[in-house]
Amino acid sequence: MTILFKKGDISRILLTENERNILNRKRKLIESQRVFENNSILISLFLRDKDGKPLQPSSSEIFQIDPEEEIKYSQDIRLDRDIDFALENRPDIKIIKLKARKERQKIKQANNLNKPKFDISIKTAKDYGNGANSRGESENIINAELEIPFQRRMAKGQIGKYKARLKGIIYKQQLMFEKIRIQIKRFDNSINRSIDIHKNIKKEIDLSNILRKSELVKFKRGHSDFFLINLREQELFNARLDLLYIYEKYQNLLIKYKSATFKLIEF
Repeated sequence: MTILFKKGDISRILLTENERNILNRKRKLIESQRVFENNSILISLFLRDKDGKPLQPSSSEIFQIDPEEEIKYSQDIRLDRDIDFALENRPDIKIIKLKARKERQKIKQANNLNKPKFDISIKTAKDYGNGANSRGESENIINAELEIPFQRRMAKGQIGKYKARLKGIIYKQQLMFEKIRIQIKRFDNSINRSIDIHKNIKKEIDLSNILRKSELVKFKRGHSDFFLINLREQELFNARLDLLYIYEKYQNLLIKYKSATFKLIEF
């Protein structure tokens, strides 16, 4: 384009506009490189060689993906079933259920201490006094003992404390159930919407490419200029960049869904 400017085929403003577009794309490229390099450094915490030394992956080692490939919801996902599975198997749920079980056990033990103790014993005695008649006689003795625990009042106080604590745990558990349900439903909704957005951007890319090609044809016929060509190319570039972002977001949402449901799902 610089050569065309020197020949006088284009104006200085068109050359400046073209240079600005190039710098804008270069800035976005540098920003993408920054994100990639920082993530590579982070991955090196987990990626090691045979000697246990950190490995920082390069761009050539990264699995290649096609963001324009159709994405869809896994058939293995069933929202209601996955919510039930999460509410039964998530570690935080198991922990709070264990706390509730401990409080119920404490209440049971305190109730046992609070109850009076009533024991009955039966004894048999024989009279070995003078005479043959008295030697053969026997006597049954029934002994009943009622014991009122000294710590009965203290046990009542403990029962009240444990019941209040159990009530708080049950409330917290119910709130946790509701939060988990909402969290999983939000992830499910976001995944579905990201799939719709992905389809929409793909159509936008197709239309942007048609407009770019049409603008090039018009330019060759003298009915357009570099400003409009740059504009069409920028629109196509932005659409493809948006497709990358929504593809990344879709993958992140799938990971968050797996984590929230505490279930390994094949996508």
